[in-house]
Amino acid sequence: SGLLLVTRRQGMASSPMSSPRRVGHRSTSSDNLRSPQRSMSASPCTTVNANSPRRQQLESSNRRVRVFARVRPLMRSDGHMHGMEVIELEEENNIVRVCTKTGEEFVQEIREFTFDGVFPTCTPQERIFKEVGLPVLKECLSGINGTVFAYGQIGSGKTHSLLRQGVRADTDNGGDAGLLSRLVIGLFAQTNQDEEARYDVEVAALQVYNEQADDLLHPLHRVGGGHNLAVQDGGFTPGLTWLRCEQAFQALNTFGQACGNLLYAETNMNRASSRSHAVFQLQVTRHSLKPNGTTTRARLCVVDLAGSERVKKSGVKGKHFKEAMSINRSLLALGNVVNALAAKKSHVPFRNSKLTRVLDGSIGGNCRTAMLVCVSPDAVHMLETICSLEFAARAMCIEGDSKVNRSGSVRQGSSPRVERDLKHSLKRVQEKVARLEQSLGAAEGEAADLQQALVHAEVRAEQFQALAEARSEEAQHESCRARHAEECAFAAAASLQTVRQDSAEQKRALEAHLSLLQTEMNSMRLEWAVRTAVQQDDCHARVRCNRLHGPMHWQKP
Repeated sequence: SGLLLVTRRQGMASSPMSSPRRVGHRSTSSDNLRSPQRSMSASPCTTVNANSPRRQQLESSNRRVRVFARVRPLMRSDGHMHGMEVIELEEENNIVRVCTKTGEEFVQEIREFTFDGVFPTCTPQERIFKEVGLPVLKECLSGINGTVFAYGQIGSGKTHSLLRQGVRADTDNGGDAGLLSRLVIGLFAQTNQDEEARYDVEVAALQVYNEQADDLLHPLHRVGGGHNLAVQDGGFTPGLTWLRCEQAFQALNTFGQACGNLLYAETNMNRASSRSHAVFQLQVTRHSLKPNGTTTRARLCVVDLAGSERVKKSGVKGKHFKEAMSINRSLLALGNVVNALAAKKSHVPFRNSKLTRVLDGSIGGNCRTAMLVCVSPDAVHMLETICSLEFAARAMCIEGDSKVNRSGSVRQGSSPRVERDLKHSLKRVQEKVARLEQSLGAAEGEAADLQQALVHAEVRAEQFQALAEARSEEAQHESCRARHAEECAFAAAASLQTVRQDSAEQKRALEAHLSLLQTEMNSMRLEWAVRTAVQQDDCHARVRCNRLHGPMHWQKP
């Protein structure tokens, strides 16, 4: 069948499969894709087959999301490990087949998906534009909102398909230019050929980075201007910069400036990996030049979604790891929105992520949506490829209610029903005006009360200010007295220190004098003791003499 077979082991010759099974009906839940080893008996899924009644019903309805699949070439960085392609395309029936393997016996199975169009690796950009972008552009020129967005894993070729630059406004050969540039060229080419209307074209661009919306055309974007914008219901972003363009080259240069502000980083899977979701918007207003003509206004969005990535494969760390987690969370929220829209649930969780809030109104609802799912043919990325294709298959079940956004005067000869509707509308408007006037009177009364309260507050503020000034003067006087007391205390402390020093010197002098007197006293005591001893010896000698010789008689000389 032309399908490449998976070898049993690397280095061994490929062996043919014995009765390969083509499983066209399997569960679309990503939980079944966590391991390549799966049971051959699978439950039915919501994949739309070419001949199923559901498929015919969707094809008969022109309101659903149109989905196209594009396979990028096998890169050397992908083929260094396995080098095997697991995707087969059947362009005639718009079928994508993915070859997988299960079990130890190497049993092959084939997952089959059917879309509105499939593009092989050699498809030129011009064909992508004609089949994916041009129908949306024609709807936009007629006043219907349109969206083209690319989905796929990191490094699958989304940015190349949408934002690739290189086209010139004065040439027909766009080379490898992406959808955005070709849409701009096609838009102005169509408007220049329409001689029955005048067109106003405005452009804007934003990115969703780490769960915040940033204006890519803000003059101070690189220093933080226009960051973290609020996003309201319907994807409306107040404060977003809109620039009017009258020529194609102006719009191309503007979008080129916006692309220069996008964030990219090198990973193991891509040299320039998008780290944010990029949203480019063109607002086209058509003013009919005919009498009593109408005015239509449409918005065309081109969304380059950042690719889902497995950190183990991409090898990101630090800041880029945080970016990868934010990207995966936002894509998970987008998947929940797609599931809810496909199942026609009453509640759609658009508010769970900043990305889904921006895309509110661009998927389903009043919008024609085209989706380009980009996949890699390498066996290494087989699980990511199947997940992307299943997401695209669920998106095909989303149906919208797009209509022409028309405003302007009503032509003469309108039907009574239209006049009756206009009368009811006028009555509702008059009632609304009456309610607004009543609310305005209440607001004026509240404003007068607030003015009176403001005057009273100003008087109180003046009183408090005067009191504060008086307290401030008292505080200044107290501060002066405190400084004077502090100076006196310092002087007294200095005087006391001097007295202490003088007293110490006098004490030392007295101690020295007292020591000298003590020394003299000791000397006198010693001398007195010696004299006393001598006198005692003399008296003893005389007594002994008297006892021996009798009393001595002293004679006068």
